[in-house]
Amino acid sequence: MIKKIIRDDIQFLRGLSVLLIFFFHFNQNIFKYFYIGVDIFFVISGYVITSTIFSNIEFRNDFDFFEYLLKRIKRIFPNLLFFLIGFNLLFFLFIEINDGIFFEIIISTITTIFGISNFYYILNPNLEYFADANKWLQHTWSLSVELQFYLFYGLLISFIFSCKKFFEIKKVTICILLIFFIISFYFFLFGTGKYLSSYYFSLSRFWEFFLGALIYLANFNKLKDFTKINFIYFVYFFSILLIVINFLPFNLDYKLVIVGALLLVSCCMVFNSYTKLFLVNDFFKFYGNISYSFFLWHMPIISLTKLIIATDVIIFFVSILSTTLISYSSYRIIELPLNKRTKYDLLFKNSIKCLTLLIIILSVIILSNHKLIYDIRDGLYKNLIKIYPKHSIKNANLEDDNLNDIWVLQYDNCDNKKENFSWYTGINCIIENDNESLFYILGNSYGDHLVPTVVGMANESSIYKARFENCYLDLDKNCNNNLNEILNKYKQIAKNYKKNYLFLSLNTENISHEGLSKIIDFLPTNTMVIYIYPHPTTEIFSNNQNLINYKLKKKKNSLIFKKINKNFNFFTFDTYEYLCPNDQCNLKTYNEYFTDGGHFRLSTSKYLSPIMKNFFNAVP
Repeated sequence: MIKKIIRDDIQFLRGLSVLLIFFFHFNQNIFKYFYIGVDIFFVISGYVITSTIFSNIEFRNDFDFFEYLLKRIKRIFPNLLFFLIGFNLLFFLFIEINDGIFFEIIISTITTIFGISNFYYILNPNLEYFADANKWLQHTWSLSVELQFYLFYGLLISFIFSCKKFFEIKKVTICILLIFFIISFYFFLFGTGKYLSSYYFSLSRFWEFFLGALIYLANFNKLKDFTKINFIYFVYFFSILLIVINFLPFNLDYKLVIVGALLLVSCCMVFNSYTKLFLVNDFFKFYGNISYSFFLWHMPIISLTKLIIATDVIIFFVSILSTTLISYSSYRIIELPLNKRTKYDLLFKNSIKCLTLLIIILSVIILSNHKLIYDIRDGLYKNLIKIYPKHSIKNANLEDDNLNDIWVLQYDNCDNKKENFSWYTGINCIIENDNESLFYILGNSYGDHLVPTVVGMANESSIYKARFENCYLDLDKNCNNNLNEILNKYKQIAKNYKKNYLFLSLNTENISHEGLSKIIDFLPTNTMVIYIYPHPTTEIFSNNQNLINYKLKKKKNSLIFKKINKNFNFFTFDTYEYLCPNDQCNLKTYNEYFTDGGHFRLSTSKYLSPIMKNFFNAVP
C-alpha cells in the first residue's frame, strides 16, 4: 500500500483557491475576478489525480479502473450526499420559495448527484454564472465537470495501460494529453454555440485538468536548474496582481483572466522552491484540507446569511465562520472516515461494475431516442408540480406579496400530453375544463405574472401558459427559429375549442408591425388576440424623461395596433391605465404594485382580474 503524500504547496494553493471562490460568491462586484479559484482547483485536481494514478502504476504495475472509480466515489459522494440532504431539509423547511427556485433546487440536486448539473445550467438561461443574484447550488457545476473528467480520464488511462506492451505508458500519455489539451483549449477560446461557448461546458474546461496532469508527468528538472520561484513571493505577487486588476476601470474577458492566472500558477507549480511560513502556511493548509467541504457549503451559507442579515461586514464574518465550522465538522465526521479502506470495498467494487453496465445500457437507450429524453424531463417537471402545493401548505406563504415568481404553480391543476417543459418552447397546462373556451397566454415572465389575472376571470375555462420571447416582436433582436413550432403547438390545442383567446404578454416596447402581423396571420380565424401592453417599470416611472419616452413609444405603437386591428380580431389591454389612471399616482403608490419594480405582486395580478373581465365584456 502506498502512503499518499501531498505537497504542502498544493494544499496551500487549494486553501487559497477555495477562499478566492468564497470572496467571489460573497460579492462578485468587488471581487469580480476571484472566480479563478475554480480554475486553479481544476489544475490542482488534474495534478493530484495523475500523481495518484501513476504512483499506483509504478508500485503495482497495474491500473484497476473500477478500483479507481471506487476511490473517486468514496472521496466525493458521502460528503456530497450529506451536504445535499442537509441543505434540502434546511431550505424547504425554513426558506420561502417561489416557482423558479422550487424547480431549480430540486433539479440542481438531482443533476448534481448524476454529475450533470453543468448541463442543466447551460440549458437554463436564468442561471447564468455571472448574474448578480442569490445562488444556492449553482456552484455544483464545477463538481459535475470534475466528475465527468474523472470518468473520461479513468477510461483514457485504462485504454493506454491496456496497450503497455507496445509503448512506454508515460510518454504516450503525455502525447495524448497534449493533443486533448490543445483541442479543449481551442474550444475554450473559440467555441461557438450554446454548448461550446458556455462557461459551464465540460469539453471547454478539460484543458485545465490536462494542464495539471502534464505538469506532473513532464520532466522539468533541467529547467529547474536554471529557474526557481520562491513560492511565498509568488503568492504575494499573485494576490497583489489579482487585487489590482479588480480595480481597473474596464472589464477583462474571463477567458483572458483564466489563461493569465493559470499560466502564473502553472509556472509556480513547476518551478517553485517551497518555504514553510509557519502561521500563514498553516492557515492556508487548514483551508486546503477542508477545501472540498468548504466549497460545498459556502454558497448556500452566504445566500442564507444575506437573507437574514443586512450589513455586509456582519454577513462576511458570519458566513465564513459558519462555513468553516460546518465544513470542518463535515470533514472530520464524514469525509475522512468514509474515505478509508474497508472490508466492504470488494463488494462495493463489484456493485460498481454492475452499476456501470446498467448505466451504459440505459445511456445507449436514452441517447438513441431523443424523445425519451424529453419524456423524462417532462415527467420530472409534472411530478414536481404535483408535490408543489403539498410543500407550499406546510411552508411557503403563497399570499406573501414580497415573493416574486409565485404566479403559476399554485394554480396548476392540469396534467396532459400536450405539455412540454423546454425553456424556449415550453407549454404548461394550468387548468383544463370541458368548457368550449381556451385562454392561452404567450409570454415570458410577464406572461407568468398574468396567470392569476386570467385564472381569476376564467377559471371555468381551459388555461394554458406557453413560453414566448421578446425577440419575436422586438425590432432590435433576432430569434432562433422556434416561432413556427410555438404557434403550431397553439393551433393543435386551439382546434379543440370553439372560442380561443390568445394573450401576448411581453416586456418589450420595440414592436415590429411586420413581426406582429406575421404572428397573428398564422393563427386560426376563431382566435381573439389580446396584447397586454407593458407597463413602465418603476425605474422608468421615477425618471420624467424616461416616462415621456415611454409614452412616445406607446403612441407610436398604437398606430401599429390600429393597422392590425383593421385586419385581425386584435385588442390591446393597457395595465398602466388601470394601475395609474390618468397618470394620477406617485412613485410610492405605483411601486407597491410590483415585487421588483417590473413584475406584478400576486395581489396586483388578482386586482386586475375583474378589470380584465369587464374589458372582455365590453369587447364587441
